[in-house]
Amino acid sequence: MKFSWKNLVIIFLVVLLLISGGYILHLRQASFLTVDVGLPVLEEGQVLGADFTRSESLKQEAVQEVLLALLHGSALLQPEGTDRPPDRILWIGEAKGNVAYLQYQVWMQENTVILGHQGEDSVEYQLLEGVYAAKLLEILRNAVKS
Repeated sequence: MKFSWKNLVIIFLVVLLLISGGYILHLRQASFLTVDVGLPVLEEGQVLGADFTRSESLKQEAVQEVLLALLHGSALLQPEGTDRPPDRILWIGEAKGNVAYLQYQVWMQENTVILGHQGEDSVEYQLLEGVYAAKLLEILRNAVKS
């Protein structure tokens, strides 16, 4: 079998396309955001920070579920139950660089999740119910090791 330059160029281009396609697929699957779940560090009933040592960053599928749930929350003024310390701290930031974009205080109830985020002037609250709350509750409970 005789190879000509034309055949070699075609084979080279096919291999190049396969390699670049694999690289693009890898980039598409790589997460640029990380979501960490921690426990609040309390002193005299006040939140001083968060302890992330008992959890690992969420996997990509869980990150997508959390972000999707956050999009489906409804705004609340001052929900009941937020006068007690939060159950979890949710940290959303860059995967590289350790920069936080959002930090939520999370109050977990039986079928709902209340998220509190410090706005410009006051704390802004979100209520999650239904399927999104159930999925987020599962993620939050499984993220922190006892």
